Parts: sequence; C-alpha cells; structure tokens
Amino acid sequence: MRAVSLLTFIVLSAAHLVSQIKAPARVDAPPALKDNSFFIEEAYNQEEGVVQHISGFLYSLAPNRQLTYSFTQEWPLAGTRQQLSYTLPMTISGSDHQAGVGDIMLHYRYELMGELHGAAITPRFSLLLPTGNAQRGLGFGVVGAQLNIPASMRISDRFAAHANLGVTYLPHITRDLGSGERSRHTLVTFNAGGSIVWLAAETFNVLLEYSTSRSIEKFSNGTAQNSTETIVCPGVRFAINVEELQIVPGIGIPLFLTGSTSHSGGFFYLSFEHPF
Repeated sequence: MRAVSLLTFIVLSAAHLVSQIKAPARVDAPPALKDNSFFIEEAYNQEEGVVQHISGFLYSLAPNRQLTYSFTQEWPLAGTRQQLSYTLPMTISGSDHQAGVGDIMLHYRYELMGELHGAAITPRFSLLLPTGNAQRGLGFGVVGAQLNIPASMRISDRFAAHANLGVTYLPHITRDLGSGERSRHTLVTFNAGGSIVWLAAETFNVLLEYSTSRSIEKFSNGTAQNSTETIVCPGVRFAINVEELQIVPGIGIPLFLTGSTSHSGGFFYLSFEHPF
C-alpha cells in the first residue's frame, strides 16, 4: 500500500511541477540531435512510424571486472504519445568470464506533456521478469515493477536539460546462504538525477549526467540494510545520417561512488533509428 501511495505521489508531484512552466517551446530554435542519454532517461518518445534499436556496453573495473550489455528496442504506439519497448540485459563478469542473460524489462511510456508546453514529461512503467539466473547473480528471481518519470526541456539554442525521478520495487527476493539456509527480503530502490546537454552542433552533443540511487533492503527477520550509489558521467554522442537511417554512436566515462569507495569505467552507446 505504501508503494502504491508513493508512486501516486511521484506522478502527481512531477505533473504539477511541469504544469507551472508557462514558456512555450521555441519554434525557431535551431535543429539539434535528440537521442537517449546514457544513464538519464530523456522524455522524447519515438516519432510515428519510426523504430529504434539501442545497444549499451558498460565496462566496470570494480568490485571485479564486469562487462554488461543491454539491448533496447522502442516502438511508437498509436501515434507519438505512447511507446512500447523492452530491454534485454547480458552480463560477463569474474575471472572465469561466465556470461548470462539477466531479467528482461517490458516498458510502457505515456507522454503527459509535450515540448509545446515548454517541457516534455513522459512517465514510464516497467515490468521486470525473472528471466535471469538469480543463483548466479544474473537476476532477482521475482517479478518486480519500476516507475520512472523523465522530464526534458530545451533551455536555450545550445542547451537542453533532463531530470529523472523514480522507484523500483522487488518483493520477496530469496537467496541461498548455504547449509540449507535461505534469506528472504524486499528491495526498494529510489532514483533521481539529471543531465545537461550541450548542443554543440546539429549532429553533435556533449553530455554531463548525474544519477543517484538509494536502495533499502527489508529482511524477513525485521532488519534493514541501506546503500547508495552515485554515477557521474561526462560523454559525447554524434549522429550519422544515411538517407532514412540515423546511426548514433556515443561514449562516456562514468565514475561510480558507493559509500567511501569509488571506481571508474567506460560506456559505449550505439543506436539505429529508421522507419518501419
């Protein structure tokens, strides 16, 4: 019940904040590349009749060398206000380089407000399916839900800003502790963040992203454990247009901050967008 109330509060609060923006979108603003940021979700849905294929490669140096790959495909639904998509993750980690598919996510987005109102706000609801092997650390082994609310605004000819607010709920996760013992807990993660994008040229962007997440694990014995991770990521992306096909490569250098520790990594982004 608390989770439902929290989701309702987030949706209503974000909608109220965006409704206070009175300045209309500039129709004479120079054209600029719109795509997906690396760790911050932008509020732009797919254009009608256009599909997008997105690949992300994240390499992390700690706690052990790990490569995570994700593939997302986005489709417009009955116009541009609604969008369906899915994400398929895969992880290769450890010295033995074991690979496996993680938990698949199914997404639905609905545009509450468009850019003509001064900013776009497009809540996304996602269903997490237990397709990964939880015993190998490739998933959680339960059905979960996620709500994220991205907002995007063109703040000048050369800059755009994006903000995210969301929550993920995973109930009754079970872990095998060995010797016949099993641990059961519920995981709730709150996320917030934002990015600023310098529209350096019509087909070239420079990004700076900041994202933080707060996880709360509540165990069946009544104890709780909290953790926080923050990501700061500068990066660049550019577009290559070949007739009706747009290819967008990008690269970022994320810094991960967890408690008193930090480590770096690398992120490579590749998108293909075309009519269907």
